[in-house]
Amino acid sequence: MPVITIRGHSGSLTSEIARQLANRLGVHVMDRQILDEVAKRLGVPVEEVEEMEKMPITLKERIWEVVGRILDNPGAMVAGPPGHIGIIGYATFYDHLPAPTDQNAYKKALEEIVHDLATDDSVVLTAKGTQVILNQHEAAFHVFITAPLEVRVQRIMARNQMKEADTRAMTARIDGQRKAYLKRYFKVDMEDVRLYDLVLNTGKTSVEAAVDTILRLSQRSQ
Repeated sequence: MPVITIRGHSGSLTSEIARQLANRLGVHVMDRQILDEVAKRLGVPVEEVEEMEKMPITLKERIWEVVGRILDNPGAMVAGPPGHIGIIGYATFYDHLPAPTDQNAYKKALEEIVHDLATDDSVVLTAKGTQVILNQHEAAFHVFITAPLEVRVQRIMARNQMKEADTRAMTARIDGQRKAYLKRYFKVDMEDVRLYDLVLNTGKTSVEAAVDTILRLSQRSQ
């Protein structure tokens, strides 16, 4: 039975396909469980690992992330020298700067857990980076799910009852975070088709047809 990794764009029905695929195989979708296990191995709260997955890679990026949060909250601003409006005091700034878990330790734990899971007879993995971690795994079959932006936006709007402008902004943010994560930890482009054995456009196929296609091709590749 195959080890299948599934990643995709926001609103492309990736989660729905993963769930139905797992049901057909009689296994669980492994995503949040991986995050929990990483936190356990590192001995830190799972919330810290969640922040780790979003944390910018450079100190400069981390600083600007914090500055942005402070600027969004005027109450966090402090007075600066005469003639300088809105200068942030050093104490206030460092109070907001998160203390990161070591990135190498995080990546090492993630890779070990994913490789352990891939020893099972069959598993569906949707956690970040699994398509890269198992790129050389003989039993792994890697799938990328996409759809035209307009289709994805309409799906998310209908599902979450959101305004179009908010939906477009959220879609861009989520996809941007996913791309940044792979670039940060694995130095690859999420949309590089060479990472995948199959790319599916759910703008032109149903969830059921996508699941059938993945099962047929993944089992044929074994």
